[in-house]
Amino acid sequence: MERHIKTGDINYISTKEMSPVKVGLIGLGTVGSGVVDILIHNANEISRRSGREIQVSLASVKHIDKKRPIPSDDIKLVTDPFAVTNHADIDIICELTGVVELAREVVLNAIENG
Repeated sequence: MERHIKTGDINYISTKEMSPVKVGLIGLGTVGSGVVDILIHNANEISRRSGREIQVSLASVKHIDKKRPIPSDDIKLVTDPFAVTNHADIDIICELTGVVELAREVVLNAIENG
């Protein structure tokens, strides 16, 4: 079942049966933590506009035991960035390390995996 909601000049589709959009992060330092914070604080608006919930569900980090300034209990942490790009359930990948060569490899791998 699908419903179109007209808000201004933008059409939104809302479907309760749709699964959440799952986000995977490569890097969860200052920038990555900021992205998570923004997604958490804007979750209702993102859901309202997209018709789907958004979940950060997987993140690649250098130091898995490091304390982070975000609520990351629902985010599975891994140390291999390719575990994120190869994960079949991840819909969106955000590369946030700032390491150019790693970013290149990760982005190419993500493209190869569709």
